[in-house]
Amino acid sequence: MSEVNEKAVFIEKIAFAVLPILLACVGYLMSALSSLSQDVTVLNSKMSLVVTSDNKQATNTGSELAREKLRQDLEKDIQLNRDQIQANKQATNTGSELAREKLRQDLEKDIQLNRDQIQANKQEIAIIEERLKNTIGFSKK
Repeated sequence: MSEVNEKAVFIEKIAFAVLPILLACVGYLMSALSSLSQDVTVLNSKMSLVVTSDNKQATNTGSELAREKLRQDLEKDIQLNRDQIQANKQATNTGSELAREKLRQDLEKDIQLNRDQIQANKQEIAIIEERLKNTIGFSKK
């Protein structure tokens, strides 16, 4: 009999120890569900800015076109940089030490110019995204 009582007491202690954890989990899940519900409501209200009523993509705004142009410019700069690296490799294989040094310096200048341009483009993108965010009230997460 005492063994049965000990088991019952042990199960009771475990139940009382687990009960607060279960209640905390339920509370957390309810608050998370509420937060998700609010997010869905906000997204549904903003969806009309991106998608038309017949589920077609809304027309491109000036910001999107500007962002695409910046992306193309960056790709062009990157390709130019790759071409210059390839030319530098060929020159180092066939040219003299002075020619290699000159090409290396020119390449470093071009790389720095590309980095500066990329930084300027990133700043322009940030400005455009901020304008877009302010225009439609939509933020990227």
